[in-house]
Amino acid sequence: MLTSRILPIRTYIGVTEPLGEMVLRHIPTECAIGDTRRAGNYYRRLPDGRLLWGMGITAFGTLSIPKVKAMVLRDIAAILPGLADEMRSAGRGVDYGWAGNMAYAPHFLPLVGEIRPGFHALTGFGGHGMNTAPAAALSLVSQMQGNLGDPTPFSQIPRPPVFGILGRIAAEGSYRWRILQDFRAEKVSQSHQGQ
Repeated sequence: MLTSRILPIRTYIGVTEPLGEMVLRHIPTECAIGDTRRAGNYYRRLPDGRLLWGMGITAFGTLSIPKVKAMVLRDIAAILPGLADEMRSAGRGVDYGWAGNMAYAPHFLPLVGEIRPGFHALTGFGGHGMNTAPAAALSLVSQMQGNLGDPTPFSQIPRPPVFGILGRIAAEGSYRWRILQDFRAEKVSQSHQGQ
């Protein structure tokens, strides 16, 4: 059931070496930050002075750890060039890089509830679980405890099929299209700034 409704999409995360004061100068908050691009990054300063950096997705294969680390450095240079310069000067790099699967549905909405008698799912948040997973969990627990009279907003979400390999191709194409749109928007913005 789940494989016909959810796409396993790979995403990537890297963690820098400890950066000390330089990370504080460029990221003066303990909050997590996400950029506004369609194919955006998210990052946050860790308590030990490292920078956690999440980025990218792929529907096929997995990037090697060296490629993930190189992507992190490239993205830091593009988004926080001052920090990238300081990291190079101090000889600091990326200590860790890894890949993990996120569950995506074609409509980017979660699958929450009973999927067949006795089997429940709480998945498909596609990178947006921090804001909806707690509410979904409470709703699912209520259902599982037999409180069927309680409102179950997640049961109203349709469960479209992912169409196997075609769905993965569509997901990869959609992500690549967003990267192209971001590139074009950034070029237009740069040309307007130059006028």
